Parts: sequence; structure tokens; C-alpha cells
Amino acid sequence: MTGGNLSANSVWRICLEAGGRLNREEAQPLHSARKAQVAANAAFWAGEASKTEPEAAPSHPMRAELKEGSALHVRREGWKEVKVSLAAGVQTKTVRVPTGESVDKVGTPQPSYRAGLWNAEELGLQAWSEGRRRGLDQAQTLWELGDGAVWRGNLNAQYHPKAVEIVDWYPASEHIWEVAGAIFGAAETPKQAWGQSPEASLWEGEAEAVLRALEKLTPKTEAAKTCVRQNLGYFETNKERMRYGRFRENGYLIGSGSIEGGGCQNLVGARMKLAGRRWSREGADAMLCLRSKLFSDRWEEVGNPPDGRLAKAA
Repeated sequence: MTGGNLSANSVWRICLEAGGRLNREEAQPLHSARKAQVAANAAFWAGEASKTEPEAAPSHPMRAELKEGSALHVRREGWKEVKVSLAAGVQTKTVRVPTGESVDKVGTPQPSYRAGLWNAEELGLQAWSEGRRRGLDQAQTLWELGDGAVWRGNLNAQYHPKAVEIVDWYPASEHIWEVAGAIFGAAETPKQAWGQSPEASLWEGEAEAVLRALEKLTPKTEAAKTCVRQNLGYFETNKERMRYGRFRENGYLIGSGSIEGGGCQNLVGARMKLAGRRWSREGADAMLCLRSKLFSDRWEEVGNPPDGRLAKAA
């Protein structure tokens, strides 16, 4: 393009064209990526490879993949979930906290994102394709961080059967306080007195202790009984994904702040969820593609009008 000022409508048209073009380009290799994934998955299940976590702290490079969702208002469709994936390396560095102690902080430097109005299957394929580009399939240790939802577990089994699965610490701990609220209501003192012990056990990865604490409860209302029963199932199903003490020792991330902050809040929320904002499906997918490139530090793949307003618009 030549220089000169561009109107807001022109910039938006360019965004639609550029985002749509990139979406089409990234969709082309997905079919072959899917065939490669099926072959790799079949080879894994046919062999004797273990899905269990290494017992010793890994000395080799680690990679992480995270998936999350954020609601977006689409015209004529209502609120729809944007699926966001993050692929990154893993880095541990020692930092000093306000107490003066030195602690190891696990981070995901140089993350790359993909985002779109996809269903779970489309998210899995997009994330797997981006993961291959970032070398996730070559990592000796790969972990998947999520909230324990069944659909996430199904995607992990399909696309990364060797990955260490971790339930995000924050929603897991919230389940304890959900139970405390159902049992003790607004009575803050007994709620805190009960909840602190199972939360401390969970922090150490002792999900069995949490289950025992739940089993000892005597809920008095049907709602409380339902809450306890559902959470017994939740912790029983996910107990092997909640070995937080061992995960921390091995340098694994146990919280999803990197995707909730960088992906959901910045990539999606800061531009796509402003007050009164409504999107067409085409416009949303185009802008999500552009912002994924922007936040992945891959803007050179987009191109930009000379006055730089395409990047500003994204």
C-alpha cells in the first residue's frame, strides 16, 4: 500500500481482509495436521508409553499448553464463548518476595496465542497446530493446565496423551469454599475454621484428605447435600491432577494467570468486550486472529499500512 491517511472505515475493512486472509491461511494446513495428529495418537496408544508424570524433577526443556474461554456478544447470536489457547516454553527463576524470602517463580515466556469462536474440537485442532509450530510435540515434558472440565480432559487424551494434566489451583481451591458456604452459610468463623484445613491439604496435593473432610460433613439441606455430593465427585475424578506439592517441586505451573491475563483479559477483553460492543461473527474471528498475532509478537505476518493504524485498530 502507499502512504496517506486512512479513514476508520478503511482501517476496519483492512482488518477484516487481513484477519480473514490469515484465518484462511491457517485453516489450510489443519487437515494435514489432523491426519498427523491421528497417526501420532494411534502410535502412542499402540505402544507402552506412560502417561504418568516423571518422578524426578525434569532437567530437560518443558513446554506448556493452556486453554481458556471468554464470553463475547455476537450480533443475532447472543453471548458466545471465545476459545483461547496458549503455547509456551516454561522458565523458572528465583525472585525475592516482600517477606525477604527467595522463591522460585514459574513463568511462560514468549507465549503464542490462537483465539476464535470455535467449538471444543476446533479449539483442540487449532491449539495442537500451534503447539506443533512451537515444538510442543518435541518436548520431553509437556503439561496441560485447565479447570478439570470433561471436555478439556477429552481434548488432552486426544491431542496430548503423554501430557501431565494439572487442574488449575484457583478454581480447585474455590470448590472447597463453595462447600464451606453451602454448609455454614454466612457464618464466617466456622466457614473459615473448616475450610482452612482441607485447603492446606489440597495445597500439598493431598486430595484424599480433602475427600475425607467432605465425607465427614453432615449437610442439613438438599442444596448442601447436592453441593457436597458433586464436589466429592469432582475431587475424586481429579485427584491425580491435583498433586500440587509434587507439581511445584518439579517446576510446573499450577495457576492459569498467564492465559487469563494475557489471553482472556488483554487479547479478548481489552478490545472485544468494551461497553456496548457487538460483533459480527466474521468481524470477531478476523479481529481475534489479528490480536492473536499481535500478542504473540508475530505481527510481521500481518503486514501493516504505512501509518501503522492497522496495529492500533487491532
